[in-house]
Amino acid sequence: MSDFNRDDSPIETTPGQESPRRKKLSSDELIALFLAFTGIGTILFWTLGQKTSPVNLGALGTGGTPFMSADSSRSANGNNPANGVASVPDGKPEAKPATAPAAAPTAPTEEKRRPAEASDNAETVPAQSNKPEAPKAQVPAAAPIAKPSIAPAAIATKATEPTPGTVEQPGKPKNFSDVPDDFWAKPAILALSSRGVIGGFEDGTYKPNQPINRGQFAAMVQKAFEKPRIKEAMTFTDIKSGSPMMPAIEEATRTGFMNGYPNREFRPDQSIPRLEMLSAIATGLNLKPQSDPIQSLSKYSDAEDIPKWAIPKISSAVEAGIVLPNVSQLEPKKVATRADAASYIYQALIKEGKIKP
Repeated sequence: MSDFNRDDSPIETTPGQESPRRKKLSSDELIALFLAFTGIGTILFWTLGQKTSPVNLGALGTGGTPFMSADSSRSANGNNPANGVASVPDGKPEAKPATAPAAAPTAPTEEKRRPAEASDNAETVPAQSNKPEAPKAQVPAAAPIAKPSIAPAAIATKATEPTPGTVEQPGKPKNFSDVPDDFWAKPAILALSSRGVIGGFEDGTYKPNQPINRGQFAAMVQKAFEKPRIKEAMTFTDIKSGSPMMPAIEEATRTGFMNGYPNREFRPDQSIPRLEMLSAIATGLNLKPQSDPIQSLSKYSDAEDIPKWAIPKISSAVEAGIVLPNVSQLEPKKVATRADAASYIYQALIKEGKIKP
């Protein structure tokens, strides 16, 4: 029989026979026990000398001494070994060793726990560490979102845009081929054409002596005056829905310049006499006679041709300077021409302060 593993083989005994002597320890086992007791003694000695932090066996080196003292228990990257997290090259936390400490660690105080929680952030460096602070990672700030803004040129363009009936920044007047320089209504025609109140024909003419109808005069009133609407919209039986004349007629009637006829007709193609045109302007501008209407109209040789209902209106228009001075006749029943309409509206805008004479 060989002596293979003789020391470790079990020895059988019989009842009443004493157990053989115990096996002697080998030299390697004795050295291991010596190192174990030495390590335990070192740990106990170090624990008694350190009163500010519990022992972390997971941070011990192979020589039986702590990896770092309690005063410098935080690693350079902000990890806290006292919480069971050790520094590793890739920055990932290493799991706490399963080996239980020899003595139950005491819970850290509130003052120490708050820095430990804050140190979980890789950018935070404990203030009490004697090691130089690692440069913090600078996160590039997001570029500010540009807010939309209106260019001053756009504002100026909108503010100076010509508006019918105003004196600011009029456009270029039109030179009509049939309006000579010595024509009596040329100043009025040029002023209104530069503000878009009147226009000419495709052949470059204005046709100043052509009679004007009620629809055309309503269009001129709509573009020339800016007055609030004081009446409800009216539906006329002779104006089809969607007609291009509808906006102008609605504006002229709702602002009080013009009215319809009793049978709810507007009669847009009907020529308009001078007295009706002057009466419409005086009504829309809310002009009132400043003196006795009969007396103010007595200088005209044809004043008796003015109907009674129109006398106050015509008188207030004359006193406001809408009728050209130095004329001896009004010719109230004469059909108004395109030149008459331009002259009356031009004088009315001067009265309103919209155009400088």
